[in-house]
Amino acid sequence: MDQHNPLKTTENMLSELFFTSRIMSRNGWCPNTDIFETRTEFVIRLELPGVKKEDISLILSNHSLIIRGKREDVGPRGRVYYHQMEISYGLFERTILLPEGLDEKSFKSKFSAGFLEITIPKSETS
Repeated sequence: MDQHNPLKTTENMLSELFFTSRIMSRNGWCPNTDIFETRTEFVIRLELPGVKKEDISLILSNHSLIIRGKREDVGPRGRVYYHQMEISYGLFERTILLPEGLDEKSFKSKFSAGFLEITIPKSETS
């Protein structure tokens, strides 16, 4: 911590809060996720470029959806000197708490062009 430059300290704290935590999670990197609903369904969409379909798993249980996967590092091997490195690799996990009133047994998923979309219909009674 730089006590002589309070502005620098504030910059560092803001950077850690808004940038580092957005990309990383306790279980690896954290893919960008959109969650929305329509009149008839609840939709979760994750941005997963470079992730293979077979490296993704979904667990839906007790009003929560756990999405796990991995993105393999395809970078160069051997000694490399990066000038900038922003792409995260390795394992990820996202847990989405689902609202009441969904027909969880009827969910569908689709993986296309680097996006995973999970659709859960609303129950007829909701």
